[in-house]
Amino acid sequence: MKMIEGGLIAVVVLLAAVGTGTAAPNTTGPTTGGSKVVAAPESAPNANVRGRQATGVIVAVDREANTVRIKSRTGERTFALSPRVQVRLGTLKATLAELQPGKRVSVRYRDMEGKALVTTVKVL
Repeated sequence: MKMIEGGLIAVVVLLAAVGTGTAAPNTTGPTTGGSKVVAAPESAPNANVRGRQATGVIVAVDREANTVRIKSRTGERTFALSPRVQVRLGTLKATLAELQPGKRVSVRYRDMEGKALVTTVKVL
C-alpha cells in the first residue's frame, strides 16, 4: 500500500513540475523581455476599426460616385458604399435599385481613412 501511495505522490509532483500539457499553445507570437510581441494579421490592416450604425431617410443616391446621402436627426451625411455592400429589404436580400430617395434606412459603416464606408444597408 505504501508503494502505491509513494507512486501516486511521485506522479502528482511530476505533473505539478511539468504541467499537464492541456494549456492552449501560444499563438500570439514570440516573447521578448516578458512581454508578447503581437503582429496584426496582414489580411486585416484595419481590423481595429469599429463598426458604427446610422438611421435616417435617403436624400440622394449617386450611383456613379457609389455614395448615398442620408438625413438623420443629427443632420445630413454622405456615405461611400463598399464594393461588397449588402442591401436588405427587411430580412430579404435586395439590390442597390431599392435605395431610393425618401426611403428610411439603417446603415452599418466603418470610418476608414476619413470616409464612412457602408457595409450593410437595411431598408426599413
